[in-house]
Amino acid sequence: MNIECPPRALTVAGSDSGGGAGIQADLKTFQSFGCFGMSAVTALTAQNSLGVQGIQKIPAGFVKTQIESVLGDILCDFNECPVPELKNTLNRGLAIIGEHLGADRCYYYVTNATDDELHSFCQWYGPGVSPIAGDAVLPGLASLQWTRQRLLEDGTVLVNDLAGLDVPEAERWRQQGVTSLLLVPIYNDAQLVGILGCEALGRTRAWGQRQRHLLEAMSQICER
Repeated sequence: MNIECPPRALTVAGSDSGGGAGIQADLKTFQSFGCFGMSAVTALTAQNSLGVQGIQKIPAGFVKTQIESVLGDILCDFNECPVPELKNTLNRGLAIIGEHLGADRCYYYVTNATDDELHSFCQWYGPGVSPIAGDAVLPGLASLQWTRQRLLEDGTVLVNDLAGLDVPEAERWRQQGVTSLLLVPIYNDAQLVGILGCEALGRTRAWGQRQRHLLEAMSQICER
């Protein structure tokens, strides 16, 4: 007997004890759309229809543990994250994904409307690893013809050993010391505007579909 798995959605938000906002509202929304809802709580509140009587923040380390617990087992297909918490969530998310995948660098970047300069850029890199300079990801996506085509057609670029890849972009990656690469697209209004990626340096990684799904879940936040 085949059992269909419902879409899995993760909310990273605060708790509203009154039930009108926060994770409580998100989980109700997920259920109304037939999704299996999960949560990572960033703050506890005491509030009702009259106002907020108290707030207790959750330590960032425990927020990270919650997200790791979900992504390490159940995974998720969609993310919901409040805009004010977006930057911190992206920073934590890159660190979680990078460490979980055994990557040396994990990053996202989005170009502007004309694809000639960075609109936003964020990265995580492991101990002893050099960060990516902002200009290292330029020129824009339009010039990365092979990468762009793969992202548009396949939804990913997954290369576990760059030594055997013979495309124009490969030499550029090798010059940066990259040995393995996993990229997923970031879209805005159905237009490819950026990339979320993980890289291994000096040693190859055997990444696959499970690791790809983790990046795709993170890319849902980047598209906000």
